[in-house]
This record gives sequence, C-alpha cells and structure tokens, in this order.
Amino acid sequence: MNINKLLIFIYLASTFSFALSMQDQESERDYKEEIFNLLEKPNIETTEETLAQLIPEAYSAGYKCKKILFYIVKTSKYTSLISLLVNLGVDINIKDRFNSTPLIYALKFGKLKVAQLILSYDNIDVNVIDNNGYTALMYAVYKGYRDVAELILQYDPDVNIKYENQENILMQACFQNLENIIQDLLDKGIDVNSKNNYGVTALIRACDVGNINIVKTLLACEGIDIDVQDNKGWTPLMYAANKRHNEVIRLLLEHKKNITAIKDLNRSSLPKDTNSKLTYNKQTLFKSTIAIGISGTVIFVIDKIRNKKSKEHRIKDSEKELVYQVNEQNLC
Repeated sequence: MNINKLLIFIYLASTFSFALSMQDQESERDYKEEIFNLLEKPNIETTEETLAQLIPEAYSAGYKCKKILFYIVKTSKYTSLISLLVNLGVDINIKDRFNSTPLIYALKFGKLKVAQLILSYDNIDVNVIDNNGYTALMYAVYKGYRDVAELILQYDPDVNIKYENQENILMQACFQNLENIIQDLLDKGIDVNSKNNYGVTALIRACDVGNINIVKTLLACEGIDIDVQDNKGWTPLMYAANKRHNEVIRLLLEHKKNITAIKDLNRSSLPKDTNSKLTYNKQTLFKSTIAIGISGTVIFVIDKIRNKKSKEHRIKDSEKELVYQVNEQNLC
C-alpha cells in the first residue's frame, strides 16, 4: 500500500514539474515572439521605448536575449539597446552556433558603427576564433576596415594567427593598403618574413601592390629578407618590375646598395608558372640587356623571352618584352 502511494506521489510530482516546465517554455516563446515582432516593425516611434521595458521583463523571466543581441548587430537597428542588454547581464562576447561573437558578427555584415560601439566595452574579447578560423582583427583587415582594425589593435590581439592559406595578417594588410596598421603589427611582433602556401611574404605582396610607403616601412625592419623567393622563384624586385612600380624598384635597389641587384631580373631561366598559358622549359631563351639612355638618367632593362611550342597548350612561339625604367640618379 505504501509503495502504491509512493508511486502516485512520484507521478503527480513529475506531472506538476513537467507542467511548470512547459509553462516556462511557453512564456519564453511568447516573449521571443513579442520582442521580435516589435524589432521587425519599422517606423514605430514607441518601439524602442516599448522594447526597453519588455526586454528586462523577458530577461527576468528566463529569456536570455541572445538572439536579440545578434539581431540588433546584424540590422544595426535600435543599437542603444545593446547597452541595456549588457547591463542586464547579456555577455558581450556571447557566441552563436558558428562561434561568432557580436563583434565578429558586425564585421561579417559590414556594420562598422556597431563594431566600434562594441569595442567601447572594456571586457571585449578580440581573440575569439570563429568556425572559419578568423578573429575579429582578421576580418577587419581582410575586408579593409582600417578604423576598426586600429581599434582592435588597442586590445592587444594575437597578430600571429594565420588565414587558411597560411597568410598572416601583415600580408593581408599589405594587400589592402592599410598603411596605418603596418607599423602597429610590426611593433606587436608579427613575423615579417612569414610565408604563405605560395611562398609569398609581406614584402613580396607590398612590392606587387606597389605601395611605396608600406615597402619603406617593411625595409626598415631588422632582419627583413629582401632577396626572398616565392615558390615560383620570384623576388620582391621581380614583382615590382613586373608591375612597373618604378619607385619601388629604385627603393629596393637603393636598399641593396649595389646596382648589381638588377641581376635578380636576369636569371638563366624563368620558373614554370602553372597558371600561365606559356610553359617554360630547357629550350627557353632568356636575354636581358641593360642600356643607359643618351641623357644618362634612365636605365632600361629589356627582357625578351622566346618560348618553344608547348605540347600541353600547343601555342606558337611567343615573345614578351618588358621595359623597366629606373632613375640613375637614385642609384648613386
């Protein structure tokens, strides 16, 4: 008899507990629906005021308001409510199912003002890595968000985390022409000679882009490898010459302090470029001549490349001629 009473008691207790749980869940769903209905209604003057009253009530009832924070960040609507949510106890570094924080979320969707607002909080964690393997700084640099990148650098981020192709943040900053953060990255100890999967370094990237100020900053680094070669065998000087960045060429030659550095452009054979329609082989004839103009102020480096027909591409013999101009006065 006692066992039967005990079983009945357990059944009633579990039923009551389940009913309370369902009531709480229903209450949470109601709050969520009501809040998001307000968030998605445009041009209603009382919406923000209503939300400011409803959100604390919902949070007290157990609704964590996580999705509200991400919605505000994504849409950049009612951003004043971010401080309300944080004051209630919502973690500004909370993560979604992709491991993105509100800061990363803002950068993904290009909401720069929201990102700057989030960065005004002292406890912001800028070193969270999302499922793409990116931090907030990596997103900011990759997308060219200069001002946001500057703010993130004030939080002492890990600058040596690399993108999926092993490219570091410095290389990406060179590609995006973010002059203002190059020195900051160097001051924080980023590896200036780090290579990506293609053997490219920050200096190679800067010489290819042709930003003279970035090249100057990199060349001022102790231990910079000016003669580094990528996987194709190309040096920074060759990249600058290929794009006819004459000022960068002069700067590189001055840094090497010897005009014989021009030999970087005079190799016995060119590396095979798998992305090119031309295939270089043993029969490649590579000639380079240096001619000083009558005025004595211009050096012309003329590279002629004659290529035999490739079995793979079946193309006719071709000739490429590159002319690079360097002011002789700057080489003295």
